[in-house]
Amino acid sequence: MRIARTLAEGWYGTMLLPVQKSEFGRRSAGLAGLACALLLGAAATTGCSGQKAEAPPTTLVRAGLFESVLEEVGVIEATRTISFVATRRAKLIHLAESGTHLEVGDLVYQLENEDVITDIRDEVNQLKTVKADLESNVESLRIALRSNTLDLDLAEAQLAYNRVRLEDVNIKLAETEVLLQRSVVPEDDLRDARYNVESNRLQTVSTNLDQLGMRTSARTEETDGIARIERSVLEAEKAQRDIKDARRKLDESKVIAPVSGLFVRSRTWSWREQKMTEPRPGDDVREGHELGSLPDMSALVVRTQIPESYLTRVSEGGPVDLVFDAYEGLNLKGTISNIGRVAIEREASPAGSLMQSQAFSGQKVFEVTIDVEGDISRLKPGVTANVRFVLAREADVLTVPVGSVRVIGGETFVQVLDEATGKIRDQAIQTDRRDNDRVIVTSGLRSGDRVVTSPKPQT
Repeated sequence: MRIARTLAEGWYGTMLLPVQKSEFGRRSAGLAGLACALLLGAAATTGCSGQKAEAPPTTLVRAGLFESVLEEVGVIEATRTISFVATRRAKLIHLAESGTHLEVGDLVYQLENEDVITDIRDEVNQLKTVKADLESNVESLRIALRSNTLDLDLAEAQLAYNRVRLEDVNIKLAETEVLLQRSVVPEDDLRDARYNVESNRLQTVSTNLDQLGMRTSARTEETDGIARIERSVLEAEKAQRDIKDARRKLDESKVIAPVSGLFVRSRTWSWREQKMTEPRPGDDVREGHELGSLPDMSALVVRTQIPESYLTRVSEGGPVDLVFDAYEGLNLKGTISNIGRVAIEREASPAGSLMQSQAFSGQKVFEVTIDVEGDISRLKPGVTANVRFVLAREADVLTVPVGSVRVIGGETFVQVLDEATGKIRDQAIQTDRRDNDRVIVTSGLRSGDRVVTSPKPQT
């Protein structure tokens, strides 16, 4: 404005000198001066507004912290999730609601157990019967053993007696034969002696056979008794196992939470109802029927992904910043604990569906697991997290917007505004690391320079 005003005054003064000699001239000069002043004022105003409208946007170059980051979306998950399934076929009489926060020891679900109690009563009665049979078989075997022992002892004594008598008649026969040779006794005595020997021999053999038979019979009776006892023992053991299994079923009818967490009922497709349904109290459930899950809230992680082009720039143990839209003001730090070994489609990644666009379609990514640091008490599984991977961090460096940098003939330039003259000049610079928004300048600029953010070719 000062320049426009000076020029206007100079031009007006020059034009005014020749017309000051007459009244007509003074009037003409006055009119001319007024017209000129109006024109110059309009021109000056237009020039000023034009300068403001056409002034290029600039930014001030300052030294500061440079961070190269990659932004992704992740999902909070529990490192350990406990699944609950029905342990047997029964009616469901209690099941925690989805979204219920359960503490350790809280009831998760309960099955009807009247049939189990009936089974336990039947098995206990069966065990009592088996026990009575076992005691009876043991007593019978004890009596049989006692009786067989006495009979065998008697048969053994009888056999010993017969053997002694056999020896006696053999001696008598020998004496009779000697006396017969000396004609002391008649021949009939010899026949009687021989008869007695044969008779006692047969009696001894018979007693021995009887003893062997008694032993065999006793052994058979003992074997049968032992077999009956063993069968009773097996029946008793089976009854005990059945009772133990029934008691286990009774204990499993009521399941409590082993850890604290947010319970979620399982959802499955129902062909009968033609929709996704969840189990409800009153339903008849089968063994293995999924009822729900309880994530362990004491250990949460964020699962996300990185594009394959960033694989070499991200490493396990690297820092991560986490921001949660669901919890205003909650910003946490994290550490990369695991990077997947196989590239997958973004659509199949943990939170790939949350960052979908035409540009991401078919993109290959690697799954990443992040350990969350700090207070995680407010976090819940399934909540999304904005993840900032810190790829590089440098302090006290000069940076300019990426859009302000141009490459001409293999050299890198920015446009610098001289605030004193209002002129813009091209300035050659050397650059280093960059991210999506800013680039580090290593030479060619100083702190305090003003750089044009959207440079245009100089004319």
